Amino acid sequence: MSSIDFAGLVASQREFFTAGHTRPVAWRRAQLEAVKALFTDNHDALCDALWKDLRRNRNDADLMDVAYCVKEADYALKHMDGWIKPVREPMPLVFEPGHIVVQRDPLGVSLIIGAWNEPFMLIFGPLVAAWRPAIPPSSSPPK
Repeated sequence: MSSIDFAGLVASQREFFTAGHTRPVAWRRAQLEAVKALFTDNHDALCDALWKDLRRNRNDADLMDVAYCVKEADYALKHMDGWIKPVREPMPLVFEPGHIVVQRDPLGVSLIIGAWNEPFMLIFGPLVAAWRPAIPPSSSPPK
């Protein structure tokens, strides 16, 4: 069994991020669409594999794994424009007439570790969430 060069892998991922490849919304959308396609295109094969490996019936496999991951990606795709929209924040009076605009961008490289005998949602849920902006939108409307 060959050893994986994790240091090199992380370095290449950081270089990819630093080059700005993950910043465009089109790239993030394409990644989410790929996750969605992975589960929709391979639905039956994934359900069969879950039955053979874990004795998980088709309904449970859909509920906890396959369809759940598709819905996670759909939700992120649906809300992405709102999440990345620049938000104006209140400016302290002493700094007027300046203004604050918060731009939400990716922050860096993530490592997601999951067990082989657990639901897919424990791996692909955080994977989908990794494409979200780092700061959640405020509950108050922009000023």
